[in-house]
Amino acid sequence: MKRISRIILVSFAIATLTLMSCGSKDQVLEKGTAIESTKAAVDAITSDKKANEGKRFTIEGYLNYTPLHRVYTNRYQTVHVNSEPNKKGEWIGDISMKWGENEKNKVFVTETTGETFFYDNEGKSLTNNDKVSISFSVSEDETYPIDIRIDKL
Repeated sequence: MKRISRIILVSFAIATLTLMSCGSKDQVLEKGTAIESTKAAVDAITSDKKANEGKRFTIEGYLNYTPLHRVYTNRYQTVHVNSEPNKKGEWIGDISMKWGENEKNKVFVTETTGETFFYDNEGKSLTNNDKVSISFSVSEDETYPIDIRIDKL
């Protein structure tokens, strides 16, 4: 009887920990430490991912995204960051954003018009003409910065 009680208790504990560790759709992403919004500053962070993993950084700029002929919506999308709207100014770098319509910190392109929408940390729609604050982290497993948080300036 003691053994059965122990098995039930352990099973309950494992189930509880599993449920608590699962990420939610609206994961809270914190703002990062502001760095210079230049390609050199972003490259310095991404070139030493091991030392910077787990840290959050923030840059400012304008987002732009041009999908290829086929979009894999279950993968990260490579979004470009420039110092000026409409792909003008200095190219600051690339970030990896998840795909989603009307979801926080996601990118989406309509099938009918091909218009690109970005969604900020509150789920509000933005375009490539909106200046934003971009908070991110880096991982040795990913090419570009991830865990993106977008805030309109």
